[in-house]
Amino acid sequence: MQLNERLLMFGRTQVNDDHTYKPGDDMNKRMTLIRKRRLFLFALTVILISACSKPTPPEEETEIRWEDYTILELPFADRPYAAYSTPARLDTTYLCDDQGVILFPWEGKTYYHPVRMTKKALYDIYSYVVTDSIPYVTRAALHARKLIERAIRARDATYFPYCFSLQVHGDDTDRLVAPWFSGMAQGMALSLFVHLYHITQEAEYLEAAGSTYSTFRNLRSKSGPWTVFLDDAGYYWIEEYPIAYPEEAADQVLNGFIFGLTGLYDYYLMNKDPEVLYFIQASLTTLQHYLPAFRNPGDLSAYCLRHRVTSVLYHSIHIDLVRLLYKLTGVTFFQEMADSLYADYHE
Repeated sequence: MQLNERLLMFGRTQVNDDHTYKPGDDMNKRMTLIRKRRLFLFALTVILISACSKPTPPEEETEIRWEDYTILELPFADRPYAAYSTPARLDTTYLCDDQGVILFPWEGKTYYHPVRMTKKALYDIYSYVVTDSIPYVTRAALHARKLIERAIRARDATYFPYCFSLQVHGDDTDRLVAPWFSGMAQGMALSLFVHLYHITQEAEYLEAAGSTYSTFRNLRSKSGPWTVFLDDAGYYWIEEYPIAYPEEAADQVLNGFIFGLTGLYDYYLMNKDPEVLYFIQASLTTLQHYLPAFRNPGDLSAYCLRHRVTSVLYHSIHIDLVRLLYKLTGVTFFQEMADSLYADYHE
């Protein structure tokens, strides 16, 4: 397959006008998550066939705020996981298990880390697209299958566990106890499965994408894993660090939210499912409302709303991610916010 054909497969064409679904045409803006459910039917020779029914009812019945955004289809080169300058190395100089799956050292032991695993595999996907070298696909698939092998099935969805405990920003009161789960990891894994399905057409990745997507429907729960929640005002959050059940204990991490959102975006480009678009629009509504709260005018932006720690590295990441939101939507608010963050601090 030639490079231009591979890039076409990853979305290097303009989206047609009729690809823009407008929820207001088909659903009431007062829709809640308890009114729908997805049933996925998978086949090797089709992209996706799906049917609607009732989702897992959330334990809180606050209605979700959302606004109507036009979602633009970006070429692969503009996607968040294509921002590398060179292909990945194919050796295993990184810390890994005996199969070559990346490991994470923590407190004297090594663990599988879902975000690091997906980041490694997505870098390999990019490297395959620009080199046509099959070993990159092999290594990306190796990481994807390890994710699937270790996954926990709960609430009719697939979650990827962290098996080490963590104090968020060193705060003794905010401790994530293993196993815990992350909306950032769920979104990045969703992107990985979508890309692997495009490349290989193997049904296991399509199925994995569908069951991973289901986690974005499962709101905060006292009795099971969760990585998304509604705040008191009805705004939908993808949570990187689900600390505890009360919403005020959620960390509300900006970069983790947006990386989670990019998983929904990739999944939507694959199937043009209006329910997926609904969650994308709910996420964008939250981000447009809360982005000013992350900003510290004249200084570094807050990494999260709970602790408001700052970092030069993450401030730079915030600028790039908010610019990405502008590319995804064409909404000038996001471009102006990215410019403001850049004016506040840049190197």
